[in-house]
Amino acid sequence: MNADFPKNNLKRPTLLLISLFLFVFNSSYAQEGVYWMGVSTKNPAAIGTPSDWIIGSYNYAKLPYDQKISGFIGNADVRISPKIGSIGVNYINENLDHENISSAELCYAYTFSIEEMGELNFGFSMGLNKYEETTFDNSILDQNDPSFIAPDLRAKYLKTSFGTYFMSKKLDFGISYNFYNELENSYGGENFSIEFEKNVITALGAYRFFIHNKFTVEPNVLLDFSKGNTDKNIGLFANYNGVVWAGYNNLNFNDTHSVMIGMDIIRKIRAGYSYSFSEIFQEENYGFHEFVLGFRFN
Repeated sequence: MNADFPKNNLKRPTLLLISLFLFVFNSSYAQEGVYWMGVSTKNPAAIGTPSDWIIGSYNYAKLPYDQKISGFIGNADVRISPKIGSIGVNYINENLDHENISSAELCYAYTFSIEEMGELNFGFSMGLNKYEETTFDNSILDQNDPSFIAPDLRAKYLKTSFGTYFMSKKLDFGISYNFYNELENSYGGENFSIEFEKNVITALGAYRFFIHNKFTVEPNVLLDFSKGNTDKNIGLFANYNGVVWAGYNNLNFNDTHSVMIGMDIIRKIRAGYSYSFSEIFQEENYGFHEFVLGFRFN
């Protein structure tokens, strides 16, 4: 998009999808190792990693034409036992003025230990994604017109995901499939509807380089394959002594850039911040802020 476009060309559902994309895709950085935090929204098998974190993040941004986006993302997972497996929950709520996106899902993963190699996890999740106009802007319509009917705009999708995730001391690799069944959609009118969700195959990987047993450098990549489109998220993550961490992510080599920094206090409390800026709108002083707080209960 370009900031010179008229306001009515900046479709609100499109802005919301960009917001959701930035904070689920571009700021999805780790279970145990931070850069994949929240990746269970794409690959449910990731909750099988030895994490046991409960993590929440708050994000906000100011967009062109005085529009604002804000939202909350929460993830939690716990390994019940080696025989039973792990369970987790993901929750997302994003708002753009009077429009809202929300998502809630439950995850399950079972872990197989491979001697001297690592762990192989298989996961499944199911949940509901909702899009809705919370308070319609009546200022653009004449309510005295007998034909005036305030629209009831909403869409619902049943989301189902399958995935596998391998984790070892040096290597992470995973692949998953997310598909959506449309339950309701009143966006777009009688002749067409706005498509919010597309089935996606996600592949992710990371490799760790250890320097003097204290400093770790981890290049990582996450690829989303959907019909007619491939999104590429490439990053570099660094960790010092398991306490201080920082990183950089790039979406499609140009669309969005993110920088992050944080620390794990006594390996139990995680605090972090990320800043994402995008060339999508070509707008000065434009950027997304995210604040992360987590607690490890095991």
